[in-house]
Amino acid sequence: RSLVSTVATRSLGSNGQLNTTLPLYGGAVEFFDFAEVDFLEFRFDTPTAVPAVQDPVRRRMRGRAVFEAYDGSRTWEDLAPTDEPFQFRGPFRTIRLVLANVTGTVDTPTSFVFDGHWTAAPAGTATDPVAAGPTDFTLGAAYPNPFAGVTNLPIRVDRPGHVRVTVYDLLGRLVSIPVDQVLTAGSREIVLDGSMWNPGTYFVLLETQSGRATRSVTVLRQGVFTP
Repeated sequence: RSLVSTVATRSLGSNGQLNTTLPLYGGAVEFFDFAEVDFLEFRFDTPTAVPAVQDPVRRRMRGRAVFEAYDGSRTWEDLAPTDEPFQFRGPFRTIRLVLANVTGTVDTPTSFVFDGHWTAAPAGTATDPVAAGPTDFTLGAAYPNPFAGVTNLPIRVDRPGHVRVTVYDLLGRLVSIPVDQVLTAGSREIVLDGSMWNPGTYFVLLETQSGRATRSVTVLRQGVFTP
């Protein structure tokens, strides 16, 4: 069976804890979003400690943590499943964890345990006011999809403001930034050129001051028919 294009996003705020077991089919991605965080500690690993089971499952899982500082700069760290906790100390404006099952089989999901806690950044950490931006937006479905070459991505913003559109692969690696500018209100179509991308599933993230939205696209090998 073919790769599944599944993405789920959990908005977890600035203070809390989460202990859960999640199934991920091949090609699926789970996003964990945190805002205004001072400290984050978590681990993600297989539910079992039996080496014969644990090692093959660990090889299917990949992760990346992307940190945005209050000056707007971004850094990241690649992650691999382990029973040792990861610890990150900020303060950070945002943290995004990307956990993915990078295998191509979809018949049986791979389960993993996420166990973490995080605390809020001190009050007054943000020194610069956030500029007002669009309060309403739409990220439409790309067409054609799947595609070989280029595809069209419809977006709409109801108020002028800064809009950023980025494309990531299954490991959370940044592939392209089609849009990163102030846009006027209205509808438009963005052309995504995937002619130089490897075949597979990618995730398109639209970000405005009022929120974010994600769509998945699938790139085929050149010459493969797309209806």
